[in-house]
Amino acid sequence: MAAWSQGQSWLDAVLAQLLRSRDHLQRRLAAELPQVVMRVPQATYLAWLDCSALALGRPASEFFLERAKVAFSPGSAFIDGGDDFLRLNFAAAPDLLDEIIDRLIQAARA
Repeated sequence: MAAWSQGQSWLDAVLAQLLRSRDHLQRRLAAELPQVVMRVPQATYLAWLDCSALALGRPASEFFLERAKVAFSPGSAFIDGGDDFLRLNFAAAPDLLDEIIDRLIQAARA
């Protein structure tokens, strides 16, 4: 009952933060690693990243786990032939999200 009657301000703040995080992720990828295409989610905190232009030669999730030390959800868990895709949960603290993005960018550029 408390959530229904007193939780709206909390929910509004969470949704606003998720929107800021989503937009921040999209802006950074577009500016710093445009080869990785992000499909902008409409109703979730999970970003779908297409890494196919990087031509990694192995599943993107394996590449970034080894090189960036970040465990992304592999695209192959969601679609057949999805080795070039990652799912990234951007419902994280802003500083942690930036660290994930920094590691993704550095690994892809190396």
